[in-house]
Amino acid sequence: MAGRAETAWLRPERFAVTPGTWLQIELLRGPAFGESGAALERSAVLRTGAVLAAQPVTFFPFASSSQALRLMVALPQPGVAVLTAELKPERQTLTREEVEAYFREVHATDRIRNDWSRQPPEATWRELRQVRLKTFVRVGEPPASDHGWSVPAESGLDIVPERDPTALRENDECGVRITRDGHPLIGAVVSYLSLDGNREHVTVTDGEGHASARLDAAVVWLVRVVDIEPAHDAGHDWDTADTAIVLVTK
Repeated sequence: MAGRAETAWLRPERFAVTPGTWLQIELLRGPAFGESGAALERSAVLRTGAVLAAQPVTFFPFASSSQALRLMVALPQPGVAVLTAELKPERQTLTREEVEAYFREVHATDRIRNDWSRQPPEATWRELRQVRLKTFVRVGEPPASDHGWSVPAESGLDIVPERDPTALRENDECGVRITRDGHPLIGAVVSYLSLDGNREHVTVTDGEGHASARLDAAVVWLVRVVDIEPAHDAGHDWDTADTAIVLVTK
């Protein structure tokens, strides 16, 4: 893994297009949101997906640049396009001295901190990280019946908007529901980070997996959750699910 808690995200070249548009999407990863690092290799991508008005659409082959993986998608009809990418699981090992900085970066919960504190002094942090990314594009005027953006993934960690994610305005409340394997995730730490790096709002999901923050700038936002669980595997001690969605406010 290139860095302790590197941030990955999907960036469409535009967040609103007309039906019939071919759109370029970039898959990026860097030390922080908006900071470019080395481009991901195609081999690092496990799968991609795209749904428009509840119908699957096709991503076309990757092209690489020095900083990003690029792919194209055709968006033929009105609706909200839900674009996703999942990276292959990666292992990383941290020394005890590195763990505290890592915990701060991912907003580790008290439960995980307490679990780690009970490990022997010579223990290293060995985790397997699964990264899932999602963004949304408004295509024409979506029909009122289009709620494909509100459907949670059946497996893994997911962030589900509670309102049309392509219709957000500056100072709107952005509510999300955090699920794991389709069920609400209680007590998950959710961060809302602006692309300019000037704002970060951190909140915790309630008993129904809901969280909310006011998006107080007209910029691109990253909403991210990192959920860590003890593992039962000889090769690592922690399973880490890292998921992020990209939104824009106008």
